[in-house]
Amino acid sequence: MAESKHTDLLFVYGTLMHDANPQLSFNLQDYGKNRKQATFRGKLYDVGSYPAAIASDQETDKIFGELYKLTNPELAFVELDVYEGYRPKDNEESDYIRKVVTVYTLSEQKAVKAWIYLYNKSVDKLSPIPGGNYIEYLQTRSSSE
Repeated sequence: MAESKHTDLLFVYGTLMHDANPQLSFNLQDYGKNRKQATFRGKLYDVGSYPAAIASDQETDKIFGELYKLTNPELAFVELDVYEGYRPKDNEESDYIRKVVTVYTLSEQKAVKAWIYLYNKSVDKLSPIPGGNYIEYLQTRSSSE
């Protein structure tokens, strides 16, 4: 069965999250509404000033993030693709790839299909982010500095 590309949901787990970077020039609130807490089965890594997510088959590997309903997906993805370093016609040169995956809403415990940007480079030399929660990781990192 072919993967459906017809979803207006976007799962974010890093710098695009509401509490991650208020000074960020790209404001997801301009393109999305109905923000919900959600999880994705994957692992999170520290790239420096942003995180990298990869998919995982392990049920215990969870990334915590936010799910948005995009009001205009085509317009949003024009800007998001640039922000995420995704080149739709050149996956090999892309930092991230945009893909439809299953995410789980925390409030309704419901599985839904949503777009996500997954890291497209090696994570071998990157440090894992324990617990898969980028916001908590940032808070812990800043309190220990």
